[in-house]
Amino acid sequence: MTIHVLDDNTINKIAAGEVVERPASVIKELIENAMDAGATRIEVEIMAGGTSFMRVTDNGRGMSAEDAHLAILRHATSKIREVGDLNTIGTLGFRGEALPTIASVSRFTLLTRREGDDLGTRVTITGGREPDFIEAGCNIGTTVKVEDLFFNTPARKKFLKTNHTEGARINDFIVKLALSRPDIEFHFINNNKMSVVTPGTGNLYDTIQAIYGDKTADSLLGLTLEDEDIKISGYITKPSMLKSSRAWQTYIVNSRIIQNRAIAKAIDNAYKSLIPKSGFPLAVLCIEVPQRTIDVNVHPQKSELKFEDESRIFKAVYKAVLDAIRPAGRGLGEVAAVVEKPEQHVTMEPMQFVPATEPLAEPIIPQWPQASSAQAAAASPIGAQSSLRPSTRPCTARHRPPHLRWPASLMHKRVCAASARPLLLCTISMRLIPCWKAR
Repeated sequence: MTIHVLDDNTINKIAAGEVVERPASVIKELIENAMDAGATRIEVEIMAGGTSFMRVTDNGRGMSAEDAHLAILRHATSKIREVGDLNTIGTLGFRGEALPTIASVSRFTLLTRREGDDLGTRVTITGGREPDFIEAGCNIGTTVKVEDLFFNTPARKKFLKTNHTEGARINDFIVKLALSRPDIEFHFINNNKMSVVTPGTGNLYDTIQAIYGDKTADSLLGLTLEDEDIKISGYITKPSMLKSSRAWQTYIVNSRIIQNRAIAKAIDNAYKSLIPKSGFPLAVLCIEVPQRTIDVNVHPQKSELKFEDESRIFKAVYKAVLDAIRPAGRGLGEVAAVVEKPEQHVTMEPMQFVPATEPLAEPIIPQWPQASSAQAAAASPIGAQSSLRPSTRPCTARHRPPHLRWPASLMHKRVCAASARPLLLCTISMRLIPCWKAR
């Protein structure tokens, strides 16, 4: 085997396996590009869970024709110039991989125009082939359309979930991105239905209220903490407002959505004695730290980062949450989750007695003619030498379940004169039941 360099199309498809995992990954990359472009309004539209159609439109700065040609090239970016810039990166995207990798596994269209330009630029790419550039009229900003995702990689498309599940993942990403930037107005259209709308006023409380509703907003508790170079702000809910998972917990570090176990554990410890084990509060935490103390280049999708001192972050989050839910002057009972007990309503109804049939004073026993011992032995199927032993249950009990057997108090032993077999007389059915077996 000889070593050779892969072509750009193959490289982009390999990179798409890390960057473009599902439709939600595409939406996340495109929205982050729009946010870095200075957009104040972002509109997202999807069809069929994003597998057939996705569109992201923003009113940002847009691109010139020259920049549009470079934007679809691998590792072409305007965010950094040298390796030292990674230590002070302040934008959400910086690798320059999103557009070329998305274009390599879909039917990709980009339409962009800068303020002051008469015409914009349209870029069309099908499955990573040679792009097509033309001038076109469009609004200021950028619009990206992605159709037939993974049409040329059927193995990847087969592992996607249902359209409903993929659409729900996109909705979760948009909600978290909207919470990270309350100054941007978001509109999310799912299958021609408006799903998420945020006001874009810059007030985090208004954004939470628009997404989660008035009832959730009424139970919010604000939190703030400033400790040297760490600043924490945001909202958490009272212990009485709980969810079954962490889906309503959003952690924002320097305007970037992340997942971090230390932050989640700090919240759990602060609520430990106030909530049941099966509940999680809503939390939107905005953490600001010096850019030099974090490393954002540790995950392909930039969903995780490393802190220089994670223990300080843990302690700061724990103290901020604890001060919010247990303010000075309030007891534990005033903030702890109250378990509502259902009220018991007991009503007394007059007892009704239904008269039963009068039992017989003396059971009627039929008189059987007495037979001699010789006649009894001849009538016995086993013979005169057989011994009569009592059975543990009546013969008919073999065919009766336990709850259908007659009570012993209703049975009276009698002996059949013809066969010398003891019988039981039921005082209810007045039937004679054999209960002795000859052996």
